[in-house]
Amino acid sequence: MTAARHVGASADTTAPLFRRAAIRVRWDTAYAGASAIDRYQVLRDDAVVGEVPHTPQFTTTPFHFDDVLEGDAARRPHAYKVRTLDASGAQADSPAFEVDPVVLAQ
Repeated sequence: MTAARHVGASADTTAPLFRRAAIRVRWDTAYAGASAIDRYQVLRDDAVVGEVPHTPQFTTTPFHFDDVLEGDAARRPHAYKVRTLDASGAQADSPAFEVDPVVLAQ
């Protein structure tokens, strides 16, 4: 199994509508190994903040997860990565990357 590919982040364009700070983490599908891919976990600063079920990716639209940040978390950089988990429990992490929500929102 491989890690999720083309992992990155962008500003959540719906965030201003809801008066919130959010980071949209996006990625393309991983490749399965001996077992089917089950889900993806999004980690912020090595803590799981969300899960997205795996479905076949038939289009160029990436998977995504909107991480809503509150309080001090909305004002400082964070390290994100996407973890791929398969049906047998194996996992593969993408490389971590840093996102500064203040810079991203500009």
